[in-house]
Amino acid sequence: HRLKTREKVVKVGASERELVVKRCNTSTSKAENVNHGVGLSSGNVVGILDADHLPMSNSLSEVARLWTPETCALQGSSFVRNQDRNMLTRLVSIEEG
Repeated sequence: HRLKTREKVVKVGASERELVVKRCNTSTSKAENVNHGVGLSSGNVVGILDADHLPMSNSLSEVARLWTPETCALQGSSFVRNQDRNMLTRLVSIEEG
């Protein structure tokens, strides 16, 4: 039986102390979810990754290197690894390119 995304995340969150799973019951969009999560954060730096992204192992080091007291946001580039797999991956690679 296939678990829904939220159930999978809650399951992972139960075993990872760094992951806090919260639900935004009034959300109807990804933007509302992101804003809700940022509002709950207490750190000076907040990282947001899509669930289908696989960041390079040095991503956080690069953010730390580029961050200054005047920085309000950094956005990394994306590369679609399976861009030739099917029509959907080709379209996503166009969007990300």
